[in-house]
Amino acid sequence: MTKAKKLIVRRKVETVRERADKKLAKSERPSRHSKVSKVAGGSISSVRSFLTKEYHPVKLPDSKVSRVLTKRRVVTPSYFKNSVSEVRKVEWPSRRQALSLSLAVIVFSVVIAIFVQILDYGLGKLFNEVILK
Repeated sequence: MTKAKKLIVRRKVETVRERADKKLAKSERPSRHSKVSKVAGGSISSVRSFLTKEYHPVKLPDSKVSRVLTKRRVVTPSYFKNSVSEVRKVEWPSRRQALSLSLAVIVFSVVIAIFVQILDYGLGKLFNEVILK
């Protein structure tokens, strides 16, 4: 008898960003921007248009120097735009998860503080009794 070869099918592992993009595509609720802009009465769009407006710091006649000095500059760097888009893709923990994680950090901090205090007391006693005598 010949041995049958097993066919191994491996699924592509989804990244966190791909999952977030899928979740965002599935959700039908309005975005935060639209909610806020409704409440603010369109003031966000006016602020956004101001921040994306290009300005020229110096007005000069056309020459090599003027091209360098009048190079277009955007008020908001692309870093801030990209940061906002990344923060929107973050999957934030629920209130219950946040509380449990905070409690774990507090408990861990207290345990480490007690350990360091005991270690400090023991080394202090050792120093006083052995080295200073």
